[in-house]
Amino acid sequence: MPTLYNLIQGRNVERLADLSDGIFAVAMTLLVLDLHISSAAAVHSERELLSALGGLGPQWIAYGMSFLTLGIFWVGQQTQLNHFAEGALTSRGSTSALSSR
Repeated sequence: MPTLYNLIQGRNVERLADLSDGIFAVAMTLLVLDLHISSAAAVHSERELLSALGGLGPQWIAYGMSFLTLGIFWVGQQTQLNHFAEGALTSRGSTSALSSR
């Protein structure tokens, strides 16, 4: 006879999803900390600012690719967690059939 804990364990993935959302948010925030203009004192106009930002082109590309990669992994994990949640919902009716064997 299964205990109450065994009946409800692994059925709620919301806390795991919230934790992973936080971890992905921190990782994506840390990516932007590497983007910086080499000398902020040398920028006195918009044209100089745009020129300085344009000089960061390779870093912007690496940032964009890293951000998209993390986004793809995040979407994949959310999809996987949704499948886990759906599996837990559909298996509730079949747990009694499995435990009677």
